[in-house]
Amino acid sequence: MKIIKDKTVLENTLNRYDIRSFFSDTSLPFSLYCFEKGEFVNNTIDFSEYLSFFTEGRIEITHVRDDGSIVSVSEISSFTVLGDLEFADRLFSPHLVEAKKRSYFVVLPLKGIRTTLEQDPVFLMHMLSSVSQKFVSFSSAATVSRSLKEKLLYHMEVTRKDHTVHSVIQTCSVLQCSKRQLLRILKQLCDEDIIVKTGKGTYVLK
Repeated sequence: MKIIKDKTVLENTLNRYDIRSFFSDTSLPFSLYCFEKGEFVNNTIDFSEYLSFFTEGRIEITHVRDDGSIVSVSEISSFTVLGDLEFADRLFSPHLVEAKKRSYFVVLPLKGIRTTLEQDPVFLMHMLSSVSQKFVSFSSAATVSRSLKEKLLYHMEVTRKDHTVHSVIQTCSVLQCSKRQLLRILKQLCDEDIIVKTGKGTYVLK
């Protein structure tokens, strides 16, 4: 991990993703972090203490169960807020965030400004929207999808913002199925011209 100290790069990132619009106070102390492939973001950023905006790259979020087992929750490759759930309940995150390729985060330390943010209606509305989108995504995936085919299509249409499966193994973990089962469904969807294979283990929804 490294901190990008070039203020111009930070400023360009803040403007490109309009991050200041999340706050009434636009002079907050933002920083830009870069994580290389294979690095765990949690080793540097405690999401209960830092609000983070994932801006570029690809990350995988996994959940650590009570028995110590790990299950993949989602892969993300588009702008996402991390730390919104932790801001609400101030609890340590049970999730691990791993960079699957070089990834960038705009980071805001909450120390000294938490009380101000708790009274900022602009910020709170953005956090409510972020949390609501995540709740709808995960609850719908759990209740609406039935067959493996339906689960896979929902995963590609809703959970994956780029509508792409990047890894068969990781998708098996998300959908809780075997590699053989998933490959069979992927082939079926390719034959039905619903998805297209673009590379090894990579499939895109048409």
